[in-house]
Amino acid sequence: MRKEDARRRLQKLRKSVPTAPLPKKEDTPEWLYTIEDMRGFFDTASEVWDDVFGPDEDRIGLDMYDAVAREIEATDAPIRLLVPGCGTGLELEGLFERAPNARVKGIDLSGGMLAKLREKFRSRAAQIELLENSYVDLPLGKSVYDYAIATLTAHHLSPDAKSRFYAAVRAALKPGGKYIEGDQSSSPEDEAKTLKCFADYIAGLPGGDRAEWNYDVTLCPETNERLLREAGFNDVKLTWKSRSGGNVVLVADPDAAKPTGRLCLEAQAPRTYRTRFP
Repeated sequence: MRKEDARRRLQKLRKSVPTAPLPKKEDTPEWLYTIEDMRGFFDTASEVWDDVFGPDEDRIGLDMYDAVAREIEATDAPIRLLVPGCGTGLELEGLFERAPNARVKGIDLSGGMLAKLREKFRSRAAQIELLENSYVDLPLGKSVYDYAIATLTAHHLSPDAKSRFYAAVRAALKPGGKYIEGDQSSSPEDEAKTLKCFADYIAGLPGGDRAEWNYDVTLCPETNERLLREAGFNDVKLTWKSRSGGNVVLVADPDAAKPTGRLCLEAQAPRTYRTRFP
């Protein structure tokens, strides 16, 4: 399906998704009444998700997924990967190219998205364990994983929920493990507006602080860095940034011997389209 057709199909599909029960007030922005139930949105959107958000025939659209996968050290070992918010598994192709024998634990609240993932990765079924659940406040285990990878998912979390999530990820990593996050990014000014709107309207909804509504709480890299450090990650690096600055990749290491003093963009690998990795 062509991307423009898929986008139109998605807009039609999402009209059936339940929206937030916000009380009618004169000062409430109209667009807030369209905030959707998170699970309902992704179950509905799963039908066309890869057509809308996956790469096109020239592989354009893989930039951030490539940047995330590059942070996995290439290995044939059966390393363990935790992938919260795995959706349809758009990140998994690159991860398996870096670690073909990896064992993956994927978590997503949408059964529809997970069904698409299972279909796409049938040949790797023995390597993938999937859990249909929200990863917010979910125990993730102790010293289990070599890497935790969150791609385009953590922006749904409020700062408080994200702090709890980061702490759970920190506990779940083995010694030497790393957390890799590829996600939306904001300016400090836009972040402040986003957080005020969240506090005024979304936080008071049932499940509002547990990412049960499709509202983007996009933070600036410096705020995410602070939350990661507070959760026990000694070193946080910004390793990739899109040309627009709207997406970044952060790599957090809880065991770094010499933490960096400030967040700065490391040298980026060349942008890739037709091939996955240099």
